[in-house]
Amino acid sequence: MTRLTSYGGEHADCEIVEPRSVEELQHVLARSGDRHIAFRGQGHAFDAQSLSGDLVVGLRNLRGLIYDGTTVHASAGEPWGAIVDGARQRGLFPHVVVTTSQASVAGTASGNCVSRFSPLFGQDGDHVRSLDLVTCDGQQLHCTRENEHADVFFGVIGGLGCLGAITEVAVELSQNKHDQVETHVLEVGRIGDVLTAISPSNTADGATRYAVLLPDLERGIAYSSAYTSGQRLAPYRPVHQPRSLYRLAGELLLRSTLGTRLVWAIAERKRAARYVDPIVDFTFMMDGNARLRRIGRWLGFPMRVTQQSFVLPVETTSEFIARTRRLFAEADVVPTMSDVLYCPSDRALLSATYDFAGFFISFAFETSWRSRRARIDAALTQASKECLALGGRVHLTKNVRADPADLAAMYATTLPALQQLRQRLDPERRIRTDFLARTFPMLV
Repeated sequence: MTRLTSYGGEHADCEIVEPRSVEELQHVLARSGDRHIAFRGQGHAFDAQSLSGDLVVGLRNLRGLIYDGTTVHASAGEPWGAIVDGARQRGLFPHVVVTTSQASVAGTASGNCVSRFSPLFGQDGDHVRSLDLVTCDGQQLHCTRENEHADVFFGVIGGLGCLGAITEVAVELSQNKHDQVETHVLEVGRIGDVLTAISPSNTADGATRYAVLLPDLERGIAYSSAYTSGQRLAPYRPVHQPRSLYRLAGELLLRSTLGTRLVWAIAERKRAARYVDPIVDFTFMMDGNARLRRIGRWLGFPMRVTQQSFVLPVETTSEFIARTRRLFAEADVVPTMSDVLYCPSDRALLSATYDFAGFFISFAFETSWRSRRARIDAALTQASKECLALGGRVHLTKNVRADPADLAAMYATTLPALQQLRQRLDPERRIRTDFLARTFPMLV
């Protein structure tokens, strides 16, 4: 048995098998009998989306990149850092890419992930042209938005691996030869003013807009960012230099409430009006956090993190933030990082923005103290209820602390279609992750 740990610190004792080809993968599935299976990429899921107490099939050894015009065909285990390197050599860049270079292309397709450019370009899945899936019975399906497997396509994108193993993803890239990102501070002030500054009506200039909320959740900082070249570098050192000792020190401070308040007080007072960062440092800003996590766990520290995201209609976002502020105050917990960005609607069945656009609001808590984590979990569970009451959904890609009945209500429109796909592709319910069993028991 092997103990596997998620990025956020969830763990499971299981057997892990890591095939090196699609044929080996089919052989593993054929021999797995009635065991409960989870599929795992590079292991960067926050929660237990890729964990099982029985058998985990790792896909990180499925490697290969083929660039064809503006499309890259990437095998499941390819990390986004490698994809970006190859794309930049060809004057290309992903429309949307997660903030760590180590996440796998299949993992982000399964999560339908967002980035700071999502206000302009949507989510990860919006740029997937096709994907190849191996089901539990070894069947291979080539899925696109338009072919006979279109229903499977929209179940797999954002489907958290519940229909089978993605073996290849074809991603549409953008023509982008820039090597820098220029960021401007748009607004520093009350939540309402910050949300207005990043509203979808203000993206006509081609720059993306997003915001961070200060720890009191009463004020925030709104930013705009756009690709550029040839500018003198003026890096945003606390955030966009993931390999620096400065960033490492900041990450350590953020693991305490006092340190969090200190870091954000300095960030607010010492902010510049404009930053220019190398494109890779801006894109993969969370590599600094991943580095600290690796060092801490190597030294024997658990390095737990809880990060949950919610999607709210534009008109109820401010009220939701006010309600979570009260919940966190009552629980005596302070978010390490809170951010907001707008995202368009999409068609993926388990997407929080299925058939409606809104603001993504994320709260991160960096602590390994058990009592504090229990208070955080309780507050986030109640925040999920408030989210439902205000017409929103919990985003399923990160940690999910919510009552299963609330999640079922949020996803009531699409769960029947996903259940039908499960019945067709996995009638014996062999794919059974710890995450699915906890959040959507009707699917397992």
